[in-house]
Amino acid sequence: MVAALFDILIAHSGEQQECLCAFWDGYATHDDLHRAGNTRVQGLGQQSYFLFHASLKTVKEQWASVLEGTWETSGLAPNAVWPTSEVWYYSVPIGPRTSYLGGSAELVDEIHSCAELETFEALPSDDIWSDPLN
Repeated sequence: MVAALFDILIAHSGEQQECLCAFWDGYATHDDLHRAGNTRVQGLGQQSYFLFHASLKTVKEQWASVLEGTWETSGLAPNAVWPTSEVWYYSVPIGPRTSYLGGSAELVDEIHSCAELETFEALPSDDIWSDPLN
């Protein structure tokens, strides 16, 4: 599923698109996040995140290697990714079993029609902390 999603994002933004990647600072066992000296920002509630820059191609490769269990630098995938062009936003919140993507109608339609992805429409009024599958 990750490959299918990132293939669509790369088709829309290009593999060299610079992105910001947010990693939850609660990954306390991953000291490299804390030592890296990257920007730390406050998120929702008490959660804060470290921000890193990477190309969209690098983000896709890292996510794939995390799922394969081979990314040795930290073993983590970002909790949020968005291009510096700000044309879409992808989030994997701590807690819920879902992820969220916002973008143009064309991008969302393409993702929604991808047979490899299970998608549901989410509205701004939806409670994203509840399990949408229940």
